[in-house]
Amino acid sequence: LEPGDDGNFDDETNQLNYGNNDEDFSHTITQQQQQQQHPKTRWLMLTLTCTVMTASYYSFDIPSALHQQLQDYMPQSSNFERNFNLLYTVYSIPNVVLPLFGGNFVDRFGAPQCLFSFASLVCCGS
Repeated sequence: LEPGDDGNFDDETNQLNYGNNDEDFSHTITQQQQQQQHPKTRWLMLTLTCTVMTASYYSFDIPSALHQQLQDYMPQSSNFERNFNLLYTVYSIPNVVLPLFGGNFVDRFGAPQCLFSFASLVCCGS
């Protein structure tokens, strides 16, 4: 790019001009320098992400871990397996339906309002 480019698309050369290159970028750091500055933060974020994902899968699968205890605790019934599977179904239906509407809600009302609304619903439901 040549100094003095104004950021316009040039039809003759089919190139996008990005503007004036006279700016001083000496204060910026490279990605490698940034990674070396905060390795503890990166490991902390990795650990927290793994913990949250493990907890999420554990809470989703906890009914299967309690299957025998629930069967022993509940009165003997031929419908126990159906009701137990219905528990999974009711638990997972919002995960199937809400993504179909969630994007439209975010586009219409904005991310901050939707985040607050959805987090409030989760807190009320728990």
